[in-house]
Amino acid sequence: MTARYEKYESRIQYSYPYDPLIERATKAYLDNIKAFNPTYGAWIERNLEAMKKDEEYHKKENIPKGWYASFYNSNAFISGMIDLPDGRKVPGFDGRAIIWANPWWACKFDGKEFVKAKTVDILERKFNPAKVAEDSMMPFDVVKRETVNIIGDPDKDRKALKTIVLSPADIQNHKEEFARADGTKVLIYDTTGYIYGACTGRVIEHWHSGSMTTRVSELTRAVPGAYVEISSELAKKLRIKEGDSVIVEARRGKIELPAKVLDVAKATGGPRTDYVFIPWFDEYKLVNMIMNEYFDPFSFQMDYKMFSVKIYKGKTKGRQAEPGKIIA
Repeated sequence: MTARYEKYESRIQYSYPYDPLIERATKAYLDNIKAFNPTYGAWIERNLEAMKKDEEYHKKENIPKGWYASFYNSNAFISGMIDLPDGRKVPGFDGRAIIWANPWWACKFDGKEFVKAKTVDILERKFNPAKVAEDSMMPFDVVKRETVNIIGDPDKDRKALKTIVLSPADIQNHKEEFARADGTKVLIYDTTGYIYGACTGRVIEHWHSGSMTTRVSELTRAVPGAYVEISSELAKKLRIKEGDSVIVEARRGKIELPAKVLDVAKATGGPRTDYVFIPWFDEYKLVNMIMNEYFDPFSFQMDYKMFSVKIYKGKTKGRQAEPGKIIA
């Protein structure tokens, strides 16, 4: 897979034996995935073992002898129970790290190579309260199912390839569209014109929504409110300066935030040029209100993380995020 992502440089990485819990959780996750898909599980396991033994890479990255690095391993916590094909219930170890570090494509394995999908099944589900006790992770009834065709060849056309990426996040400046046999099209989403990516997350001083940490005066003085981190290169392109009021607009609404311009060359870190970062702790800037309502089909994690946006200087009418119309 593209020479192991250009020799492991695209990864969510752990070094071992830093945390033995990760090792145990990874084994549990691999056992679960092998029960569902033995071929894929064995493929991940083989690559894990190869990376553990890659002494040349470890030496280059200054990893101590006896330790190793991996970008496959899952987060070490449980997100409910899942049903195995044989009827057993097992803890569902959250595999978001695996999924985020490795874009999956819809494909089949013929024993020799992975063949990218040419069709996709679209399912329409309806929430069924009666199924909550039976299966709290998937309490739905399937009310409609249809098989549609990929538009273009995923092996030759990058646009077609993007339509079969198994990711809960939408893709920037992309139309997720499929074709029925009668020639009509099915549009899942359209982010044309939303050319930047926005990612949300935590800051050291505040936990999640900040409902407790923002009541601690020392923490609030340190980080009083939300902001948008933007690379100095993108800020220059958009004529945005430190502290400017910036509107981050998504398909679901918009939010106004002060700009925090960061320059990697000056060791301040920051996002890459086509992305911005927004912390979610600020109750007066609830960025989740304008985000997608997708969830990951493998870990069942809501995707309050990544979405496509437009970025420009300006002010909104109110202080709070401004949701737009509800979209599927």
